[in-house]
Amino acid sequence: MRPSHLVTLSLVAAIGAGMMLPADSSASTGTDQITGAPDTSHDPGAAAIADSNDAAGIDSPLRYLTLHASEVQELLASSPGDTLPPHQREPVSEMINSAFDFQELSRLTLGSHWEERTSEEREEFVSVYRGIVEKQNFDSFVKFYRDGKIKYLTEEISESKASVDAQIPVNRELFDITYRLHRIDDRWRIYDLVIDDVSTADGNRKMYSRYLAKHSYAELVERLKSQLARLGRQD
Repeated sequence: MRPSHLVTLSLVAAIGAGMMLPADSSASTGTDQITGAPDTSHDPGAAAIADSNDAAGIDSPLRYLTLHASEVQELLASSPGDTLPPHQREPVSEMINSAFDFQELSRLTLGSHWEERTSEEREEFVSVYRGIVEKQNFDSFVKFYRDGKIKYLTEEISESKASVDAQIPVNRELFDITYRLHRIDDRWRIYDLVIDDVSTADGNRKMYSRYLAKHSYAELVERLKSQLARLGRQD
């Protein structure tokens, strides 16, 4: 892995699929890395904004990603400052996160452990996972969409799944990114990012498998809940 790949990993926090490792002294990495961003907002206005785009029925995943980015940028343009006012954070977050399938991200993250969970446990995991990702990375997402430098290049579609190749400049280098999407309820949803040939979903699954080899699933969930609570206190 080239040194600049560390920059690439930091990019994931601003553009894509969830990646997190619970804080633990036995973990091999020094810090938690969480990417993506969800929202479970109950604000009717936010939901209306998220559903007001033309994403439904779009056959081209490349066009969908381009349209989605444009809509987020248009919403951000109404608040040009570096920090969004509180009343704008929820609608912006709702719109950004409408592009992701967080249940599929959760399933891929847990790997075989997902199949062992009850429906209630799965629902709880998705909720906590979404909450952490949203709180950890909202500001990074906003910066990414404000900069607007990503270029969507080509797409490949196979029935209900697709991939879109893109490039983004970072520190005078171009990084290759592949969005993996699938079609859910007549809308494309992102479920993985491949950055310089490294799948974030595969990386997530390996990290969680290492953790769960030493700890119980209940311990994992409690750590994630504690992490979410800490992030909530920082808001």
